[in-house]
Amino acid sequence: MTLDKITRDDVLRSIDEYKLIGQKSFLDKYGYGPSVRYLIAYQGTAYDAKAILGVAHKFSQGKALRPENFSGGQSHTIQTLRNLGFEVQDSLSRVSRISSRLLFKQFGGQCAFSGCSTSYLRDGTPLLEIARISSTNPASPRHEPGVIPNAPENLIVLCPTHHSLIDRDPSRFTVRWLKNLRSQRIAQFEIRYETPSTATNTRTTVDLPECIQVWEQEKGNSDEEFWQSYFQDRPETLALALEGRAYCLKSKCYVGGKTVENKQGNEIDFLAQHRSNAALLEIKPPTTDLMASKYRGNAILPARDLIGACMQILEYKNSLAFNMHALSFASSDLQAFDPRALVIIGNLEAEEMNDIQLRSFELFRNSLNGIRIITFDELFNGLRQWLDLTGNNG
Repeated sequence: MTLDKITRDDVLRSIDEYKLIGQKSFLDKYGYGPSVRYLIAYQGTAYDAKAILGVAHKFSQGKALRPENFSGGQSHTIQTLRNLGFEVQDSLSRVSRISSRLLFKQFGGQCAFSGCSTSYLRDGTPLLEIARISSTNPASPRHEPGVIPNAPENLIVLCPTHHSLIDRDPSRFTVRWLKNLRSQRIAQFEIRYETPSTATNTRTTVDLPECIQVWEQEKGNSDEEFWQSYFQDRPETLALALEGRAYCLKSKCYVGGKTVENKQGNEIDFLAQHRSNAALLEIKPPTTDLMASKYRGNAILPARDLIGACMQILEYKNSLAFNMHALSFASSDLQAFDPRALVIIGNLEAEEMNDIQLRSFELFRNSLNGIRIITFDELFNGLRQWLDLTGNNG
């Protein structure tokens, strides 16, 4: 088996067959699952990269490759396709800086939801994210085969709260609904503004580029205490993940004892207070494994530490609710009507999951009720995207 003999024409013939019989029939015929991460972007449509290359082998050397015959990662499939002149998109990569700033201008530096009271940092920088309207990932809220993840028409600017809202209720916020919202808001700002008044180079009170630089240097650090201290010293790095609720952090809080000031009970890494609600944070190092062994078929088990962190924060959330009266009596500023639970754990990029592992991970975390799992690389890529979007990245 060799990929070196496959030509660009072989890949194009594979794409033609894919288009002729459709994604599902093509993948079923050759034994592949949908690609969760790497996609060929060709003539406005996305194609499953590994499956396309495996079938191209048939046109090159007479027999299609099975998925277990070769790797679908950077060093094999992706490099081969790029060497042949194809654009391969990584669904985990962030939008380019140029595209980010264009989006910021198109949406007037505001959330696409009309009337949204977007959260801001103390210096006036808006908390905004770039959201994908649809995804080729079958585990995503709005699955749409063939969509190019980072195509401009698939991107919308939202505050973290509305981003979370649309993903929690995809039956209401459909692809069509979001595309209409996108078109309306862009048209509105094209009429009302020449340039958005908020698109100035403002600076946050924490040096976020420095925060990202520390992450790049320490991403292999497995010391849990280091990362707890990191976020304690740099709470604004959590602003997007907590939808603006990262301004008043209490470190090593007790949520099931006498008080929230270290006086017995269940100990949570962080409790973030914002207005009339709270968020519970459990932090595990970026070196923590996310997925474990194969269970059966295409089902991969979550790693023990991931399951443990989820169970732990559920216990904290239940304990906080049960003991709320006593805790609020001791700390009058504490309110938690519907506390959020966030687990920061692992590093998707470093773990280099295959499509089956990544699909199982997404299915697991999307099935959780009341817990949000975010990996370190997602958190810091989000910060980079935010800096690109708001013009704070130079």
